[in-house]
Amino acid sequence: MKVQDLLTDERKWTKNQMRRIREDGTVAYCLFGALDECYRNDSLAFLDAETRLKGAIYGEIDGESLISRFNDSPVTTFADIRRVIEQADI
Repeated sequence: MKVQDLLTDERKWTKNQMRRIREDGTVAYCLFGALDECYRNDSLAFLDAETRLKGAIYGEIDGESLISRFNDSPVTTFADIRRVIEQADI
């Protein structure tokens, strides 16, 4: 499974937590949490996906390429998340 397949709508995305279970039972992930969920069993695939994701977000937030900082920024929207995961093809 790719991050694109996991973060399909805004209810499945969260900020400031790697994973959150919503009241309706929906599991939501931050960008790094989704990366971990999708690639945790394959360390080489994880590193490749993380590198591509960092490349996609480089310069998006104060010149930083930190995944959690980008995800948790007050200005980051779900549309931004979808754009970078599609660009990174993860």
